[in-house]
Amino acid sequence: MKKNLSWWDLIWLGIGAVIGTGIFVLTGQEARYDAGPAVVFSYVVSGISAMLSVFCYTLHRVRRGSFAYLRVELGDLMAFIAAGNILIEYVVSGAAVSRSWTSYFATLCNHKPDEFRIIANGLAEDYSRLDPIAVVIIAIVAIFASRSTKASSRINYVSSIIHVCIILFVNIAGMAYADIDAG
Repeated sequence: MKKNLSWWDLIWLGIGAVIGTGIFVLTGQEARYDAGPAVVFSYVVSGISAMLSVFCYTLHRVRRGSFAYLRVELGDLMAFIAAGNILIEYVVSGAAVSRSWTSYFATLCNHKPDEFRIIANGLAEDYSRLDPIAVVIIAIVAIFASRSTKASSRINYVSSIIHVCIILFVNIAGMAYADIDAG
């Protein structure tokens, strides 16, 4: 397979992955139900963890990612387990992002997030909500990704730039209208 992604494409691929799964899907839920304002510290810990991983790769000059690094350092079994974990991570995060799109779309249409999901009575209660919109979104993304890596990368970094602009706007607007003396 021909390598046709530049460093610019790879940077925005990473930013898009962080924004898609981390900021838009999990931050609100974690801040509301579990961590509160301490969710910021989880981003710091995650960033430090990612930085340590980068240091491992650069220290040993492994250029093919975690699979190659673990294969060299710990052997084939650990590399195989890591590859399986990475595959599961991508599948679960893709499903989470596409499922959250259904919730956002329902909210945009003034409906409850679960109204566009199909209830399957034969499944366990927590797993009984089937999401056809998420399936369609995953299929569309898979078609784009399989057609052209460069085109899907361009779509990714354009949408990531838009997301970064939205996040900056919300933060700046929030700081401009914040009532500091209300505490």
